[in-house]
Amino acid sequence: MITTRRTYMPLATYPAAVADEAVLAAAGFALSLGGALEVMTFSVDIPRVPSPLASLLIDIPGLVQAAEDKSKSECARLQGLIRGLGAPPAVNCTSREVLLSGLLDAAAAEARYYDLAVLPWSRDEPSAQHLIEAVVFGSGRPAILVPGSARPVGRLDHIAIAWDASRVAARAL
Repeated sequence: MITTRRTYMPLATYPAAVADEAVLAAAGFALSLGGALEVMTFSVDIPRVPSPLASLLIDIPGLVQAAEDKSKSECARLQGLIRGLGAPPAVNCTSREVLLSGLLDAAAAEARYYDLAVLPWSRDEPSAQHLIEAVVFGSGRPAILVPGSARPVGRLDHIAIAWDASRVAARAL
């Protein structure tokens, strides 16, 4: 039986996407491991809260729609960026629309179905940090954080392991 290592890379697009350099570095690292890279971009569905005052002073429904449209366009842009790295089956890009409140849980739940999660890391983007935290602590799967400054290497010289001493984490190790 031939097995293929499946690597997962979730990308949130709201309120802002992580920097392209970090995305490309993480994707390059994942591809250097061999196997298939599954990239999932998440666009948001922001719930409408009916209020008679919502559009009196500020066009709240218009602002919500603009934020959703920006999130969807960022998904398409990031997928184009990733698809330039390799052809299927090595790289597979999909998009998923989730409620704003369920984005982090959805990314962590998806990560459970893969061998490894590779996460682009950016110190300047809080939404990326929240996504990383959700996947690392919510999936129970191994995760590698890749900064935008990372360059492709033939081998890893140093690796740090964070372990909370739980049974799930022990199995992942």
